Amino acid sequence: MIFYFAWAVFFFMCGCVLALVATRFNGITGYGAASFFAFGALCAYGFDSYLKFLAWRHDEMAVGGAGLKNLPYGDTTASKESRKESSHQ
Repeated sequence: MIFYFAWAVFFFMCGCVLALVATRFNGITGYGAASFFAFGALCAYGFDSYLKFLAWRHDEMAVGGAGLKNLPYGDTTASKESRKESSHQ
């Protein structure tokens, strides 16, 4: 969460600097487009940081895209047999 917020701040600074350079030096092309994409990345990283903050506040568990396997009696740990099978592969 902090990593994404730091990158959002970084892209904000880069976007501001690139926008200033684009307005001051009219003959140099590309700085306006770079500023646009920096602000786009700022929005993406900022929104992702906000979503991660909400997940952290609601004590959600990150599962890495794979849901937890529902086992009997609410046990979510792997059994000894399945650990042995996965270690032999």
